[in-house]
Amino acid sequence: MKEKLSKMLLEFFEHNKDIPKETVEEFQVVLNKVYNHASDEDDTLWEKGGDHYKDFKIQPSQFINQNDLGFAEGNVIKYICRHTKKDKKKDILKAIHYCEMIIERDYE
Repeated sequence: MKEKLSKMLLEFFEHNKDIPKETVEEFQVVLNKVYNHASDEDDTLWEKGGDHYKDFKIQPSQFINQNDLGFAEGNVIKYICRHTKKDKKKDILKAIHYCEMIIERDYE
C-alpha cells in the first residue's frame, strides 16, 4: 500500500508543479504520520468492510470507486448489496431514498 500511495503522490506532484514548496513539505509531514500507521499488509484494505460484504467477488466500495460512481449511486449499490445480510428492509428503503435523490437531482 505504501508503494502504491507513494507512486500516486509522485505523479500528482509532477503534474501540479505550481504547488508551493511549503505546502509540499507540510504534506510530507502528514504523509509520514500516515506511513507510520500503515503497513505493507494493508493491501487487504478492500477486505476490511463489514462481514456483510465478505462473500462478494468484489467489494461494493471497490466497484463504486473503479466505476467513478457518485455518492448517491454508490449508496444505492452498497445498500442493495448488503440488504440480505444486514438491515434487510431498512437497507432497501435506504436504497430507494438514494434513488429518489438521483431522480430529484438529475431529472426534475
